[in-house]
Amino acid sequence: MIHRNLIATVAVAALGLTAAHAPGEMIDCPFTEGILETSWTATLGGDATDWEYGLSETMLEVTDVTDSTSNNGIWAVVDLSQPVSSLDDFQARMSVSYDSDGSNAAMQQLMLVLTDGSGNVVAQAGHNDAWISSSGRRWAWIEDGSCYSPGKNTALFADDFDIMIERTGDEITIRFDDTVVLSGISSTPVEQVHMSFTHYAYPGSFFGTETVDSVGVVPEPCVLMLLCFGGLGLLIRYRRRMRTT
Repeated sequence: MIHRNLIATVAVAALGLTAAHAPGEMIDCPFTEGILETSWTATLGGDATDWEYGLSETMLEVTDVTDSTSNNGIWAVVDLSQPVSSLDDFQARMSVSYDSDGSNAAMQQLMLVLTDGSGNVVAQAGHNDAWISSSGRRWAWIEDGSCYSPGKNTALFADDFDIMIERTGDEITIRFDDTVVLSGISSTPVEQVHMSFTHYAYPGSFFGTETVDSVGVVPEPCVLMLLCFGGLGLLIRYRRRMRTT
């Protein structure tokens, strides 16, 4: 079932957000109940006017992000955010998939973004396709300026992978499918977790599909819990693949 513009910031605020997680608690959102919890605040930013998404028992699937104006230099952004207690050492994981319908014309992005309480980015990673005539790439960035940025056409038209961002002390690493792609220095406490979906309305472009199977964040002492959560993510991906075969 597709819900159009179901959640805007004011609407979610009216429902009442949960308080920031206490130390030792975690975000654990595999979408197993088929609902988007009210602890997530949805905000339309940039040039976005609307969005379409569907929720199943195992995933959040975004199928469109609508722009107000074509080719005006501003990307349309749908940001789902949730507060956490200030985190120094942590692990964050998101299992994602995307589909560009076999076309270079898809212009879309899905990022796991970690920020401080003011929205300043500490680290981010995900799928990035910013070209009308090429396929995209996987991309990552850390607040010290370190960047993993392979060229265009380095990603498939459709794929699924895990994103892991981990920090111990001031050392932060980003992995795709357990392969380290970026390391850097970071000390800013993480106080917000974001799932960010974006689209650019270049003439002839479109938004394909960006899917989140699960997202989780734990403080460093709870790593074992996250490993169990990662196993759940693998199981969800296996079930999804079985349904499509």
